[in-house]
Amino acid sequence: MAKKAKSSEVQLCFFYRWMTKRGVVHQKTPSETANFESKRQNTLMGTSQKLMNTLSSESSGNGYR
Repeated sequence: MAKKAKSSEVQLCFFYRWMTKRGVVHQKTPSETANFESKRQNTLMGTSQKLMNTLSSESSGNGYR
C-alpha cells in the first residue's frame, strides 16, 4: 500500500477513475477540458489547503507547521 502521506492522493486517483467510468467526469472539447482542469486544480488546492489547516491545527505545539 502507499505511504500514509500519499494515501489521500491515491484515494483521489481511484475516485477520479471511478467517476470517469461512471460517466460523471467526461471531457469533450479542449476548452471544456481546460476548464475542468482549472476547476480540478482549484478543488485539489482547496482540499490540500483544508488538510494542511486541519493538520496544523491538530498538531500545533508539536513542531509541525
